[in-house]
Amino acid sequence: MTDGIHLGLAPAEYLAEPGAISKSVLMGHRLSAAHAYHAMTVQTEQTPAMRLGSLVHTLVLEPHRVNERYVVGPDAARNTKEWKAWADAHSDGREQLKGSEYAEAAAMAGFMRTMPTIARLIQGPGPVEASMFWQQTDKITGGQLRFRGRPDKIHTDLSILIDLKTTADISDRGIERTTHSFGYHLQAALYMRGLAALGTPCDHAVIVWVENKAPHTARATLLGQSWMDAAEAELNALIIRHAECVSRGEWPGFVDAITDSEAPAWLATNTGGEQ
Repeated sequence: MTDGIHLGLAPAEYLAEPGAISKSVLMGHRLSAAHAYHAMTVQTEQTPAMRLGSLVHTLVLEPHRVNERYVVGPDAARNTKEWKAWADAHSDGREQLKGSEYAEAAAMAGFMRTMPTIARLIQGPGPVEASMFWQQTDKITGGQLRFRGRPDKIHTDLSILIDLKTTADISDRGIERTTHSFGYHLQAALYMRGLAALGTPCDHAVIVWVENKAPHTARATLLGQSWMDAAEAELNALIIRHAECVSRGEWPGFVDAITDSEAPAWLATNTGGEQ
């Protein structure tokens, strides 16, 4: 795949690009190089939460593609004769959903449409699921590292990178913890680097959150400068770590030794007993 922004590229084609570094690969280096190599070479199977997120994404950002990607069946257990008979009759490559699964995702998408600011972001001009490929010179070998990214949406009029996420905890503290744990700020910073490298820079990154349980409320948060500064610093460190592994051709896991482990400081104030 050539460098640039590609529209209409199927997910399988995007994921098939060999050796391209994604946010998932860089996140692997948070644990070890072995984790990063696994993320780079093995396609992870989708979890139920990931499948729900993909369905919500399609309902919100690509509603015209719902029928070509999904088919809705009975609310029967998947190990029953009723479900198996229906599934056999609808084995045309689309993802098979129970009616309750579709209804839950539709409720999440529906709540977002009731919020004018979020609706304007989602419905504004700009590509959805644009596949990006670009190169960057690494600081270790002077060679080129190849990157890839697939932003949910780029609002071209407002110059905003938009990421749609489902979450169990939509409180301030919850989304702060989730942003860091899943590296959503790293993803935003990486994608903004890619857009800049490809001559279409974006000025801001916004995450649109929706609860994955009732009442399925939604909110949008702008990643402020402190988030982006933290992301840039960590990205630089993770990219250097990756370049070192590429240069050596080695992807080690954890050190083969017994390491010390002490109770965290917060445990002393969270023992559950009276003071």
